[in-house]
Amino acid sequence: MTQTPKFTLQTAVAASSGRDTNAPQHLSLEERAELLNEPELVKLQNKKDEATNKIQQLLANEQSEEVKKQIIELRQIAAKASNAYHFMYLHESDLRIKQARQKFFDKAAIRQMVNPVHNP
Repeated sequence: MTQTPKFTLQTAVAASSGRDTNAPQHLSLEERAELLNEPELVKLQNKKDEATNKIQQLLANEQSEEVKKQIIELRQIAAKASNAYHFMYLHESDLRIKQARQKFFDKAAIRQMVNPVHNP
């Protein structure tokens, strides 16, 4: 004799979670601005900008072998900072969207209790 799986309210909620089109899909402009002002992201952006500015200054001068080596090193620093910045931004953005969606769905039951939908 095989058992049929129990279909519970919890199963129904889990199956439908993430399907509400009213749930946040992206960060708001305010949330995005807040994320972009995170100290770690600002530090990485400044590091990249500093390296890029030094490269521009070195390119304006006559290029010796030593200057070419400095430019290569600075490009590596800028690329590393840029990659870390983008990774951190995407990771944090994803986390914040997930938190906002979880908060939305956590409040779904309360919204339904306060404003139940009546079917005629």
